[in-house]
Amino acid sequence: MIEAFNFSKAALVLVEAEKQISNLIGAPIKLNFQIELNREITPDYIIETVSLVSGIPVESIKNESRSTEIVNARFVSFFLMRTYLFMTYKSIGKFFAKDHSSVIHGLKMVNEQFDNIPLQTLKEKCGAKFLTNLRINCEDSI
Repeated sequence: MIEAFNFSKAALVLVEAEKQISNLIGAPIKLNFQIELNREITPDYIIETVSLVSGIPVESIKNESRSTEIVNARFVSFFLMRTYLFMTYKSIGKFFAKDHSSVIHGLKMVNEQFDNIPLQTLKEKCGAKFLTNLRINCEDSI
């Protein structure tokens, strides 16, 4: 199981609780929590989710195709792996047989190309599906 995700409101509540309890007792404290998920998060799981939402086969997302739809799906996969698995650029690149600069470019596109509506829509849909599949309410994510 995966411990202590930073995308949950629980993390924010935990930080505030630490402050309040520390103030009450006059000593610093550190609280920990765990989130139990109904499945393990892996890079393959992320690509499967993107494939399901986008309708693009997993093999196409992982191959060298440069069509816009496939590249968008690949970039969203980069984003989800970086966000939820905390993977390095190099490890994401290795998974896709790309170098780290390709991953950096893809993440830049996802994070900065707000006028690219198909890319942003895919990002939102994949993120929501990913969290829903983990039984984490999207409204609880930060």
